[in-house]
Amino acid sequence: MAQSRSSSAGACCFSEKRRLVKELSNCGYCSTSFEEYKRCRQEASRESGERSKECMIA
Repeated sequence: MAQSRSSSAGACCFSEKRRLVKELSNCGYCSTSFEEYKRCRQEASRESGERSKECMIA
């Protein structure tokens, strides 16, 4: 059971990392100012952190 949970959490974290990288890349393409870019990255990172916590809990 513990092995299954660990494997599941690892897969969840791996997919979350790919999702975060994609969102951060989008920030670079879509932002028109440094402040907008910075805000976009902070928001993406905050949301990713929350989803990562859920990966570890589930």
